[in-house]
Amino acid sequence: MNAAAYYADLTRQYGRYAGAARGWHYGVWEPDVRTHQQALLRSNERLVRGLALTEDTTVLDAGCGIGGFAVWLAGRFGCQVTGITVCRPHVAAAAEVARQAGVGDRCTFLEMDMDRLALPAQSFDLIVNQDTFCHAADKAGYLASVAQLLKPSGSWRAIDFSVQDAPLTPAEQIDYDASCEGFHIPSMAAPGSVRSMLEREGFMDVRVDDLTSQVVPTARHILRRCYGPRLLEAMGLDWIIFSRDPERLRNRRGHVSAAMAYSRGLLGGHLRHVFYSARPPAASRTPS
Repeated sequence: MNAAAYYADLTRQYGRYAGAARGWHYGVWEPDVRTHQQALLRSNERLVRGLALTEDTTVLDAGCGIGGFAVWLAGRFGCQVTGITVCRPHVAAAAEVARQAGVGDRCTFLEMDMDRLALPAQSFDLIVNQDTFCHAADKAGYLASVAQLLKPSGSWRAIDFSVQDAPLTPAEQIDYDASCEGFHIPSMAAPGSVRSMLEREGFMDVRVDDLTSQVVPTARHILRRCYGPRLLEAMGLDWIIFSRDPERLRNRRGHVSAAMAYSRGLLGGHLRHVFYSARPPAASRTPS
């Protein structure tokens, strides 16, 4: 899988979906949310709810895209945010978004793989994954790295693509496979599996909240958006709105298939959307 090329090819499409919120994720619909843009921003808010964030707070946004969450966080709370992405063109794009938003001095963007983090130990108060933890090939290894990078009083927060704990039926497996293939995701971890990984790594105050019902309106929104591209694809005309380049066209078609499959899975309940919160292991609270 080449996630970097996929995200480079789909930048414009994700931008249209995200709008001014720049949210490349599923929006969270709490009772007072009325619009898609509000839902995207509510996902940001849900990730940091209950945390005391200030201009001294250091944050790692793992899988930052073009900087939507990082810029929102720096603008709202004044945090110092480091964003990492495997997509090289997004590093410069995110820096420009931050500059235009007036928070360029509070945001740093780096090309870096979550599976190969090269950052100073105990350097972050908060590490966030917004629909990106699923992209870690070695999820337990990634969480071990998170434990090392967090300050003793820090937190890991994530909202992520997930799958039910129970085994999938053959029909449900089709949705899972199409989601992973089209979105270039190595695997989705079930909530119980993530809890077990966190506990094995010694994380404390582990919290797992199922948000599936709160992202169902976004799933329906995405299914509606996919109707036109899928119709053009069936007629062999989707290159008109995307590209004649075979690889880019495959990425586009895979993206549409994955968006439809994951959204169907959310509606069916066999694919899930989950919030995670945890504090680093007690051992990390005593510097060696």
